[in-house]
Amino acid sequence: MNHKIGTNANDLIAIEKEIRNDYIGIISKAKLRSKLKNIKLFDFNNVIRYLELSNQIYVSKKGLVWIQNDNKKLRLILSDCKKNGRIYE
Repeated sequence: MNHKIGTNANDLIAIEKEIRNDYIGIISKAKLRSKLKNIKLFDFNNVIRYLELSNQIYVSKKGLVWIQNDNKKLRLILSDCKKNGRIYE
C-alpha cells in the first residue's frame, strides 16, 4: 500500500505557476480550481493556505492575487526607509 501524506511539491509548483505567471490581477478560487482539476481539493486548499501564510498571495472574497515581490532594489529601498524611521511596522 502506497499512501501519500501531505501535499506534493508538483501541486505547489502548478498552483504557484498559475497564479504568478498566467494572471495579472485577481483570479477567483473557482476559476483557478477549474484549471487544476487533477489536484485534489484537500491538497489545493492546503497549498492556497500555505501561499497565504507565507505572504506570497493575498486571498479576498473576490479571489487570489500574487503579492510576493522579488525585486531586490525595492527591498533595499524599503529596508533603508525602515532604518531611517520612514516606515513603521
